[in-house]
Amino acid sequence: LLFKHQDRLDDASILSYADQLDLDTSMLVGDAAQIYSDAVRRDYADGIALGVHGTPTLFLDGEPYLDGVSVPDLRQALGLSRRGAPRPLR
Repeated sequence: LLFKHQDRLDDASILSYADQLDLDTSMLVGDAAQIYSDAVRRDYADGIALGVHGTPTLFLDGEPYLDGVSVPDLRQALGLSRRGAPRPLR
């Protein structure tokens, strides 16, 4: 739901999504949620330092992958055949 509604991530919307999923909402917003703020800031800074500019971000061999994200595109980038096995070397 969060990825589907990235344009609506305000506290009221987050609580609504949690209600839809029958989740405990007691620590999702407001002061209670701030327990995670330092960890989120660190993760955000680490991501920026590694070249993450949005979500989702994929890495291949330690480098950001910026091409298509369809299954065929990813298989090709990873050197995989249609069945998921590595392609034979030529």
